[in-house]
Amino acid sequence: MYTQKSMDVAQVIADTPVFADYQLLDKQYPDSKFIYLDRDIESWVRSVKSLLRQMSEPLIYNRGNFPEEVKRCYRAVFGELTLENYQNDEYLRTCFSRHKQACLEYFKDRPESLLVIELANDDDFPRVFKFVGYPSRAGAFPRFNAKGQVTDWDRVRSELKISPGL
Repeated sequence: MYTQKSMDVAQVIADTPVFADYQLLDKQYPDSKFIYLDRDIESWVRSVKSLLRQMSEPLIYNRGNFPEEVKRCYRAVFGELTLENYQNDEYLRTCFSRHKQACLEYFKDRPESLLVIELANDDDFPRVFKFVGYPSRAGAFPRFNAKGQVTDWDRVRSELKISPGL
């Protein structure tokens, strides 16, 4: 989990807690920009079911060493997870749609603060650079976390990458 110091010095924060706390972070960092990673809902359902299956012990049964902050973020989006609802495609679609709509509604009057992209769409790659004020460049998004490999981020090497626990 990110410490306050890591949040204050980072140029980019991703994933947990951003997906759950974007409104709070927007107020805490008023000039910040947000990128919403959209994707095909059916692809997302398959992916999130796999992720939730891997995380079921700590999220559903409170077993294991799992940060309370991570649990709080997942519950903010998915509600109280049970075996029944995390395996229910319609329930997950509803969670996806509700979260997406809330995010779009929150930023509806500030399009300069939110960019919606699809990582599967390589045409969106240069839009990210433009959105954050860097010269645009051609290319494609690197592929991470494919097939349940949620620790792929550990492979990223950059002098700009900071430790969340700074």
